[in-house]
Amino acid sequence: FWLQSIRLHAPNAPIFLVGTRLNMIDSEADIGRINGYILKFTSLAGSQIVENTENNLSFFPVDNRSSDGVALLRSVLENVIRKDKSVIEPISIRWMLLLDKISAERGSTSYLSLQDVEKMGYEVGIEATGELISALSLLNER
Repeated sequence: FWLQSIRLHAPNAPIFLVGTRLNMIDSEADIGRINGYILKFTSLAGSQIVENTENNLSFFPVDNRSSDGVALLRSVLENVIRKDKSVIEPISIRWMLLLDKISAERGSTSYLSLQDVEKMGYEVGIEATGELISALSLLNER
């Protein structure tokens, strides 16, 4: 379910699958079997899944206790982020302030009216409706 949801809502987002119990795996053969299961169940996500090419796996096995595998995961993650143009796209500080205001309301309400969001936008200096719609559109994509 969650892979389909990511594909629907963020079709271009890279997906990192991380196995966090490497210390409980007894052999390379077990890792291979786990990888086989992952390949079987992730076929729908396809190209969004970031491959662990160093170990020829579809996931990144890490050990939470000793941090084995974390350096490789971090390195691959950093490389993927550096290549993602949306990460380096500049965003107005006003838009970020709007996001902060919207996020602050999450705990107290399950939805916000457009009128509430317009008021928040005005409070952070977004006075034009067109700019507000552009901000909401971009923030919704992320």
